[in-house]
Amino acid sequence: MQPAGRRPNVQAGCARFAQKMYWCVLDVSTGRCGLHRVRAHKGAAMPLMPNEIVPGAVAIFETAPLLNHPDVKPSRDNIPFRSGPFLCVQVKDGSSAWLSITTTKDRRGIRLELKTEWLSDGSEIWRGEPQYVNDARKPFIGPNQAFVIAGANELPHRPHLRPRVAPEGVAAAVAEMQRYGVNAL
Repeated sequence: MQPAGRRPNVQAGCARFAQKMYWCVLDVSTGRCGLHRVRAHKGAAMPLMPNEIVPGAVAIFETAPLLNHPDVKPSRDNIPFRSGPFLCVQVKDGSSAWLSITTTKDRRGIRLELKTEWLSDGSEIWRGEPQYVNDARKPFIGPNQAFVIAGANELPHRPHLRPRVAPEGVAAAVAEMQRYGVNAL
Protein backbone atom coordinates (compact mmCIF):
# COMPACT_ATOMS: atom_id res chain seq x y z
CA MET A 1 0.00 0.00 0.00
CA GLN A 2 1.52 3.33 -1.03
CA PRO A 3 0.39 6.86 -0.27
CA ALA A 4 -0.89 8.92 -3.18
CA GLY A 5 1.62 11.24 -4.76
CA ARG A 6 4.55 9.23 -3.52
CA ARG A 7 7.86 10.88 -4.40
CA PRO A 8 10.89 8.90 -5.69
CA ASN A 9 12.91 9.48 -2.52
CA VAL A 10 10.18 8.04 -0.32
CA GLN A 11 11.31 4.58 0.71
CA ALA A 12 9.68 3.30 3.89
CA GLY A 13 6.72 3.36 6.21
CA CYS A 14 6.73 5.25 9.47
CA ALA A 15 6.98 2.98 12.51
CA ARG A 16 5.01 5.55 14.56
CA PHE A 17 1.76 4.65 12.84
CA ALA A 18 2.52 1.03 11.97
CA GLN A 19 0.06 -0.36 14.50
CA LYS A 20 -2.79 1.49 12.78
CA MET A 21 -1.57 0.35 9.33
CA TYR A 22 -1.13 3.92 8.11
CA TRP A 23 1.86 4.73 5.95
CA CYS A 24 3.73 7.97 6.08
CA VAL A 25 6.15 9.37 3.56
CA LEU A 26 9.73 9.03 4.70
CA ASP A 27 12.13 11.26 2.81
CA VAL A 28 15.42 9.33 2.76
CA SER A 29 17.44 12.42 1.93
CA THR A 30 16.46 14.07 5.23
CA GLY A 31 15.37 11.06 7.30
CA ARG A 32 12.17 12.91 8.17
CA CYS A 33 8.59 11.87 7.85
CA GLY A 34 6.82 14.43 5.67
CA LEU A 35 3.26 13.36 6.45
CA HIS A 36 3.36 13.06 10.22
CA ARG A 37 6.11 15.62 10.87
CA VAL A 38 7.93 13.13 13.06
CA ARG A 39 11.22 14.56 14.24
CA ALA A 40 13.47 11.96 12.60
CA HIS A 41 13.66 8.28 11.82
CA LYS A 42 16.89 6.79 13.08
CA GLY A 43 18.28 4.68 10.27
CA ALA A 44 14.90 3.54 8.91
CA ALA A 45 15.55 4.85 5.41
CA MET A 46 15.43 1.62 3.42
CA PRO A 47 14.39 -1.56 5.19
CA LEU A 48 16.06 -4.06 2.82
CA MET A 49 19.57 -2.99 1.92
CA PRO A 50 21.51 -4.65 -0.93
CA ASN A 51 24.14 -5.99 1.49
CA GLU A 52 21.36 -7.83 3.39
CA ILE A 53 20.53 -9.97 0.36
CA VAL A 54 22.19 -13.21 1.39
CA PRO A 55 20.92 -16.78 1.53
CA GLY A 56 18.79 -17.13 4.64
CA ALA A 57 17.58 -13.52 4.83
CA VAL A 58 13.84 -13.01 5.24
CA ALA A 59 12.15 -9.87 3.90
CA ILE A 60 8.60 -8.62 3.42
CA PHE A 61 7.91 -7.89 -0.25
CA GLU A 62 5.09 -6.28 -2.14
CA THR A 63 4.65 -8.56 -5.12
CA ALA A 64 3.34 -5.98 -7.63
CA PRO A 65 6.83 -4.46 -8.19
CA LEU A 66 8.20 -7.96 -8.72
CA LEU A 67 5.47 -9.10 -11.10
CA ASN A 68 5.78 -5.86 -13.10
CA HIS A 69 9.59 -5.82 -13.26
CA PRO A 70 10.79 -6.98 -16.70
CA ASP A 71 13.88 -8.76 -15.32
CA VAL A 72 12.14 -10.68 -12.50
CA LYS A 73 10.97 -14.13 -13.43
CA PRO A 74 8.48 -16.11 -11.43
CA SER A 75 8.94 -19.79 -12.32
CA ARG A 76 5.35 -19.97 -13.56
CA ASP A 77 3.71 -17.10 -15.39
CA ASN A 78 0.34 -15.66 -14.38
CA ILE A 79 0.39 -17.28 -10.92
CA PRO A 80 -0.75 -14.72 -8.34
CA PHE A 81 1.49 -14.21 -5.33
CA ARG A 82 0.50 -12.48 -2.13
CA SER A 83 2.63 -9.78 -0.59
CA GLY A 84 4.36 -11.02 2.53
CA PRO A 85 7.51 -12.70 3.81
CA PHE A 86 10.04 -14.24 1.43
CA LEU A 87 13.17 -16.31 2.08
CA CYS A 88 16.33 -15.67 0.06
CA VAL A 89 17.64 -19.06 -1.06
CA GLN A 90 20.33 -18.18 -3.61
CA VAL A 91 22.50 -15.19 -4.55
CA LYS A 92 24.80 -15.00 -7.56
CA ASP A 93 26.29 -12.17 -9.64
CA GLY A 94 23.91 -9.44 -8.47
CA SER A 95 20.79 -11.62 -8.75
CA SER A 96 18.89 -13.63 -6.17
CA ALA A 97 16.13 -16.20 -5.78
CA TRP A 98 13.40 -15.90 -3.15
CA LEU A 99 10.61 -18.22 -1.99
CA SER A 100 7.36 -17.12 -0.40
CA ILE A 101 6.93 -18.35 3.18
CA THR A 102 3.81 -18.68 5.30
CA THR A 103 2.69 -19.72 8.76
CA THR A 104 -0.10 -21.88 7.32
CA LYS A 105 0.39 -25.60 6.95
CA ASP A 106 -1.39 -26.94 3.88
CA ARG A 107 -4.02 -29.68 4.12
CA ARG A 108 -1.97 -32.12 2.06
CA GLY A 109 1.15 -31.65 4.19
CA ILE A 110 3.48 -31.01 1.27
CA ARG A 111 4.85 -27.61 2.32
CA LEU A 112 8.40 -27.70 3.62
CA GLU A 113 8.43 -26.79 7.29
CA LEU A 114 11.27 -24.53 8.37
CA LYS A 115 12.25 -26.10 11.69
CA THR A 116 12.28 -23.76 14.69
CA GLU A 117 15.99 -24.44 15.25
CA TRP A 118 16.63 -23.00 11.77
CA LEU A 119 14.92 -19.68 12.61
CA SER A 120 17.04 -16.92 14.11
CA ASP A 121 16.95 -13.22 14.88
CA GLY A 122 13.65 -11.48 14.20
CA SER A 123 10.93 -11.34 16.83
CA GLU A 124 9.85 -14.02 19.29
CA ILE A 125 6.67 -14.36 17.24
CA TRP A 126 8.77 -15.12 14.12
CA ARG A 127 10.81 -17.73 15.95
CA GLY A 128 7.83 -19.16 17.83
CA GLU A 129 5.34 -19.72 15.00
CA PRO A 130 5.67 -22.56 12.51
CA GLN A 131 7.06 -21.31 9.19
CA TYR A 132 6.60 -23.09 5.85
CA VAL A 133 7.87 -22.61 2.31
CA ASN A 134 4.66 -21.75 0.49
CA ASP A 135 5.55 -23.43 -2.81
CA ALA A 136 9.11 -24.46 -3.67
CA ARG A 137 8.12 -24.67 -7.36
CA LYS A 138 7.59 -20.89 -7.59
CA PRO A 139 10.66 -18.81 -6.74
CA PHE A 140 11.06 -15.18 -7.74
CA ILE A 141 14.39 -14.76 -9.54
CA GLY A 142 15.85 -11.42 -10.58
CA PRO A 143 18.27 -8.58 -9.94
CA ASN A 144 18.87 -7.70 -6.30
CA GLN A 145 17.78 -4.10 -6.89
CA ALA A 146 14.28 -5.31 -7.84
CA PHE A 147 13.98 -6.97 -4.42
CA VAL A 148 15.22 -3.85 -2.66
CA ILE A 149 12.42 -1.93 -4.40
CA ALA A 150 9.84 -4.61 -3.54
CA GLY A 151 10.89 -4.39 0.12
CA ALA A 152 10.82 -0.58 0.29
CA ASN A 153 7.68 -0.47 2.46
CA GLU A 154 8.89 -3.08 4.90
CA LEU A 155 8.86 -1.72 8.43
CA PRO A 156 12.22 -1.55 10.19
CA HIS A 157 13.15 -4.55 12.31
CA ARG A 158 13.29 -2.89 15.71
CA PRO A 159 14.32 -3.74 18.30
CA HIS A 160 15.00 -7.04 16.55
CA LEU A 161 17.40 -7.91 13.76
CA ARG A 162 16.22 -9.08 10.33
CA PRO A 163 14.78 -12.60 10.54
CA ARG A 164 17.06 -15.28 9.14
CA VAL A 165 16.98 -18.97 8.34
CA ALA A 166 20.07 -21.09 9.08
CA PRO A 167 22.10 -22.61 6.21
CA GLU A 168 20.51 -26.02 6.93
CA GLY A 169 17.06 -24.53 6.32
CA VAL A 170 18.19 -22.82 3.12
CA ALA A 171 19.72 -26.11 1.91
CA ALA A 172 16.43 -27.89 2.65
CA ALA A 173 14.50 -25.23 0.67
CA VAL A 174 16.89 -25.54 -2.30
CA ALA A 175 16.62 -29.34 -2.14
CA GLU A 176 12.82 -29.01 -2.14
CA MET A 177 13.05 -26.81 -5.25
CA GLN A 178 15.29 -29.36 -6.96
CA ARG A 179 12.88 -32.13 -6.01
CA TYR A 180 10.34 -30.35 -8.23
CA GLY A 181 12.89 -29.77 -11.00
CA VAL A 182 13.29 -26.04 -10.30
CA ASN A 183 16.78 -24.58 -10.78
CA ALA A 184 16.98 -20.93 -9.79
CA LEU A 185 20.49 -19.55 -10.29
